[in-house]
Order: sequence, then C-alpha cells, then structure tokens
Amino acid sequence: RHAEKLPVLRDYSAFSIAVVLSVVTQILIAAAGWVLLATLGPIDFTSSLLVVPLAAATAFLPITVGGAGAREAVYIALCGTLFGMPEHDAVVASLALWFAHLIVGLAGGIAQLAARKAETPA
Repeated sequence: RHAEKLPVLRDYSAFSIAVVLSVVTQILIAAAGWVLLATLGPIDFTSSLLVVPLAAATAFLPITVGGAGAREAVYIALCGTLFGMPEHDAVVASLALWFAHLIVGLAGGIAQLAARKAETPA
C-alpha cells in the first residue's frame, strides 16, 4: 500500500548519476574527516569511513539540534574506544568538521545569492 505512493523511476541514468554523486560526496566528507582525525591520532582512511558517516547521521536525530552533542558522542565513543584517541581530541575533530561544513554551506549560500542577484533585472 505504501509502495504505491512512491514515485515511479523514469530516468535510470539520472538516478545512477545521483547515486554516484552521493557516494562520491560521502567519500569526500569522510576524507576531510580523516584529514582532521589523522592529525590527532592514528586513524586510517577506512576507519574514517566508519566514524564520519555515523557521526553525520546524528544530524537527523529528532532529539538534537543538528546532531549537536550526539555527533561528539559518536566521535568520543568510536575514536576513543576503537582507536584510543583522547576524548578532547575526538571532540576537536568533531567540531572542526562541523565548522568546515558550516563554511562550505555559507560559501554555497553566498554563491546562490550572488547568482540570483545577477539574474534579477535592475
């Protein structure tokens, strides 16, 4: 009954491109997280593929504001328990990646506003 309400997939190539872009984006985010984590502790790239996406998923928890607190808890739990990283370093990595996301979002917002302003007739 619920499946009948879902839209029908009409363009498989566009869907495939969207899936590939999504995977590439997640890998790049994990790479950015790895750069931050590797400067603070002995964490390899494949480990960041575990930590970073799980921490990012906390943004969707309805009990937090953008994953605040839960995101840091994931970093502390996984980096501390699995990789022996001190808690304060795990929190620094979490906040640094969150701040990087904010900067990228701000840059995208400014670019979008500039593009809209350029399209509007004077």
